[in-house]
Amino acid sequence: GWAAHGGENWPNPAGDYPRVMRLLLEAGANPDAPNTWGEHPIDLAGRNRELSDMLWAAGGRSRVERDVDDS
Repeated sequence: GWAAHGGENWPNPAGDYPRVMRLLLEAGANPDAPNTWGEHPIDLAGRNRELSDMLWAAGGRSRVERDVDDS
């Protein structure tokens, strides 16, 4: 979640957020695990297309998609 959030909201020009995300996912991180406030990584990635696409490919889903699935 923090890599997705930082990559969208406070990106460090020297930061390699896609690499961090890839390493976390390869290590078994859950791409859909909510944080303490119930926010999911793909929602935190916001408009960062590279990060949200990576999370989507790994099984992450957005708040809207979960709401539709629950109806």
